[in-house]
Amino acid sequence: MPPTAEQLRAVLRTSIASLSVGILTTSIGLFAIAEHIRRGRSKSRLLLWFGLFAGLYGVRSLGRNAAIALTFNLPAGPLLFLAAVVDYVILVPAFLFMEEIYGTGWKHSSRWLVWAAAGYGVLAVALSAILRNPYVLPEPGGITLIVVPALLIANYLMGYRPQPIAEAKTLIVGLVVFLGFVANSHLAPSHTNVEPFGFFFFLCCLGGIAAHRFRANEQQLLSLEEEMKAARRIQESILPSSLPRPVGVQVAVRYAPMTAVAGDFYDFLPVVDGCLGVLVADVAGHGVPAALGASMVKVAVSTQVGGAADPARMISELNNTMHRVARGQLVTAGFLALDIQARTGTYVAAGHPPLLLWRPATGTLREFSENGLVLGVLPNQAYPNMRFEVFSGDRIVMCTDGVWEAENRAGEIFGDSRFQKFIKDCGHLSADAMAGALLAEVTAWSMVNRIRRQADDITIVILGVD
Repeated sequence: MPPTAEQLRAVLRTSIASLSVGILTTSIGLFAIAEHIRRGRSKSRLLLWFGLFAGLYGVRSLGRNAAIALTFNLPAGPLLFLAAVVDYVILVPAFLFMEEIYGTGWKHSSRWLVWAAAGYGVLAVALSAILRNPYVLPEPGGITLIVVPALLIANYLMGYRPQPIAEAKTLIVGLVVFLGFVANSHLAPSHTNVEPFGFFFFLCCLGGIAAHRFRANEQQLLSLEEEMKAARRIQESILPSSLPRPVGVQVAVRYAPMTAVAGDFYDFLPVVDGCLGVLVADVAGHGVPAALGASMVKVAVSTQVGGAADPARMISELNNTMHRVARGQLVTAGFLALDIQARTGTYVAAGHPPLLLWRPATGTLREFSENGLVLGVLPNQAYPNMRFEVFSGDRIVMCTDGVWEAENRAGEIFGDSRFQKFIKDCGHLSADAMAGALLAEVTAWSMVNRIRRQADDITIVILGVD
């Protein structure tokens, strides 16, 4: 029996209401995606998956809406194909949203669900296009009501326990209401399709969860930023606020941390009149843990200033201190005592890259690579002093391994040969110009698509003997 006039009016009213819900759902989805892109620093993709899920569902609702077809005089075929495509792929962002909340599951079973949905969607869309039949394969939404609970039960039996879901009540209420509307549409079919209204309620619940977690993530990021600012201020306070200006020596430094804070450390120690002490150290690792290690080095060094006239003894005592107060924190270090009046230098190293001495008068480059054990591993270690003469025009270069190990796009390191060639080519420059040129050379070497790809902290100290 054909529908009555009253039934037709009801269908039209429902179509208009469904149209409003479809437009609103699509708009919410697009807004969520745009907000995720705008706040791209967030590691959480919950807002993105929510936006894709909502947007796709809204598009499907619009494609199935009679008012759209009547208003724009659109053929039913393309709209049906559009709805079918969305039906086949909408579970992918839905399962990704679920993974963000529930976790990876036992042996990454949540990701299995995502890949299964993606594979089924690609296959179904391809077959529909080839056979020109929008629903050549069954729409996968129904089987989800069986697969997802079965997966959750299997994960529980295998011992997987997700993190507590703070918004569990909101999620359960939204899901129950939505499933009630779905059951009503399938078990008590009528001319009025109420499923979109149930989904809209569920969507509001999901949106509330996504927004709550997004705000929490933003607050956490802001808190971390404040902590990083504090860590940066602390690190700036342990580095020399100015460079020494001893008579007869040019002193230049370039300091380029990989992140906001670094494990590299340098300091200048007063030894005796006419003598300059230079320490360069590198704490293993990067970021905040390494920066904390550098702070401990600073404290340990401050207790050894009186022994700086004997570099080997000073490094040995520094090693004992690091072993006692920072066990497990590995540190390489090189210490130079430069006696300007006597024109001699004494250098000692603990697992550190070599000191380089360039003598332009003879065109010779000398490398001091003899090393003792890395600081903090074993107590009571002996470290050998290496003594040498200095002459006017000499350049003394001390660096951390971030210079040697800088990699280019092809994965090649800057290495010894390029470093030595640079020193020979630029050894005639002032200490400051030479330090700036070296950092620029290493930075250019590690550039990828005009973006600096620094893999380690870099510290460069160059002394020029007048």
